[in-house]
Amino acid sequence: MTGSRYTGKPCARCGGNKGPAYVNAKYCGHCKFANKKDRSKAAHSKRLEKTYNITREDYDDCWTYQQGTCFFCRRSTGRTRRLSVDHDHLSELVRGLLCRPCNNDLGHARDQLVYYLRGILYLMDPPFQRMKRGAPPVTDAMVIQILEAIRPILVGALDPTGSTNGRSRRNRHP
Repeated sequence: MTGSRYTGKPCARCGGNKGPAYVNAKYCGHCKFANKKDRSKAAHSKRLEKTYNITREDYDDCWTYQQGTCFFCRRSTGRTRRLSVDHDHLSELVRGLLCRPCNNDLGHARDQLVYYLRGILYLMDPPFQRMKRGAPPVTDAMVIQILEAIRPILVGALDPTGSTNGRSRRNRHP
């Protein structure tokens, strides 16, 4: 059989002509892809509600608040692959939107601030260069001491009121 029940009928969504490639299909090419996009958006909205207890509007508002980019790298926009919802696995609070590589990096760091401070120190004063000039190696104790010294400055710069914005002040390893 060469035809289908949709052969010769207009597009079921827009009512327009379907063109030769879609003559036996229910939808024209434009509507076929629009339907796919709609289903994907609906599935994403459902997953946001179920997994993170946020709405699609919350996700979109956060995306806008972050200026339409991954909070870490500021390169990924989520246009081709949606940004991941990052959340604290202990408190289950949503933190923001990250691209997949940055979200994976955060997972690899196990949310430890010392990981990122070590990275900053590595870039500012590489171990090889420290070794060549005879400086002592950077230890975890040094990194934690630096972190504790700059923590009040960072918190004050981010939120002068001292609020943690819903985040607990539990004594988790820095």
